[in-house]
Amino acid sequence: MNIFFSWQSDLNLKNNKNFIEDCIKTAIKEFNAENKHLVEFNLDKDTTGEPGNPEIINIILNKIDNSKLFICDLSIINQDYHGRKTPNPNVIFELGYAIKSLGWERIICIVNQEFGLSEDMPFDIKHRRNLVYNLITKDKKNEKRKIVDAIKSNINILKERGLLHNELDDYFKRDIDTEFITICNHLRKIIFEKKDKNLLIDVNNLLNLPKDELKAKINNKAILGFYLFKHFEVNAKTVKKIIDNIISVSNFKKEKIVTLVKFKDWLDWYNKFNGGRTYEDLYVKLGKVENYKIVTSNNKELPNRIILGKLLPENKMIVDDFGDIGIKPRIDNAVYYHKVNTKYLENYSHLLYNFIEIANEWLDKTGGEFILDTHNHFEIK
Repeated sequence: MNIFFSWQSDLNLKNNKNFIEDCIKTAIKEFNAENKHLVEFNLDKDTTGEPGNPEIINIILNKIDNSKLFICDLSIINQDYHGRKTPNPNVIFELGYAIKSLGWERIICIVNQEFGLSEDMPFDIKHRRNLVYNLITKDKKNEKRKIVDAIKSNINILKERGLLHNELDDYFKRDIDTEFITICNHLRKIIFEKKDKNLLIDVNNLLNLPKDELKAKINNKAILGFYLFKHFEVNAKTVKKIIDNIISVSNFKKEKIVTLVKFKDWLDWYNKFNGGRTYEDLYVKLGKVENYKIVTSNNKELPNRIILGKLLPENKMIVDDFGDIGIKPRIDNAVYYHKVNTKYLENYSHLLYNFIEIANEWLDKTGGEFILDTHNHFEIK
């Protein structure tokens, strides 16, 4: 969970940005230590870059959207001006967006009275309850303690009111994240030479993989046919159902729904690309793998579901993977190594990388982390 800090550099950094940021970090450290059962808070803040750059603005607004608490430095920056006193315009802009996105109950406005009083603020701000301090006339240690305690108190109020989590949004996000992780779990078997025992490590490595490196990893790589032949029609239907449910009952932000639609479109694209009809020679067959066995399923609801078993001594077998393969010749060849045909390598790597882009976009819009349903879907060691 993030706390976004909107700061300004017009005033002395030591007594404004650095002091307030230190207070926030201390409050976060103390709150996290006192609430170890909760997901930890982290400090997030403005990015550096050219003022007015649209991409920078979008990044900042997205950070605010995904924050649980917005803290801003509303100190007056023009105290010597005889006209209207004002805080930093960029901070005012970010505050205005935070009011719309998060609401006043998730906002803390901090004012350094060394440069002006709250009464000097614009009308729509000065009547709000601002948190004030003064390092010139008061003891710095006491002022810091006051700010830290106020921030912690605000977080505790949000916790008591159940506002640190949106249970309905988290419910849908958990199901959506399960689908994203399912695809990550599949793609790592195609791309990486070895699977890490900790799925999350491979997920992180996958989502940070550059496009050129991805292409190089799968170029001429011997990959088990089972991993290549699996399709995701069931997953596509699941994501479609989730999108329909979100639209009908949840106040999900439009930007998140757009990303989910991209995910659904990607699943359809993957199924078509990998379906065996558009590119009949997409994969080149290599040698057979002796220690695997295919087991078909009698599940009428999942007629294409098959199990990949790994053979053990004494005629024993463990389940290595499962999935849906709808073409009979592919089922027969699922225990053979294959490689991606070099004439399709560029398109195939682009297909896989597009998923990485969509998954990262989803994380950027939903707090930067997956919610894992480990009990029902995954075992992470």
